[in-house]
Amino acid sequence: MDTIRKFVQERNEALGSLDEGKIKAYMKKYGCDDIPEPYFWPSIHKARLQIGSLSEEEKEISREWLMEHGYSTEVNYE
Repeated sequence: MDTIRKFVQERNEALGSLDEGKIKAYMKKYGCDDIPEPYFWPSIHKARLQIGSLSEEEKEISREWLMEHGYSTEVNYE
């Protein structure tokens, strides 16, 4: 499996799991573990909305979480 496919597969498995330990291990492995704690879950849920292979049901979990916690479900690329 090439490097990009492996990265994407691991990302999808980690974010899809919603398991904090698994997500943080993945982030540490790839050097992206510097998200300040208050932004961890909002960032995870926004990222999940961008993963094409997640089901609509999985994405709906993230939309609901974001709305319940006062966050927009829109992604701002600025």
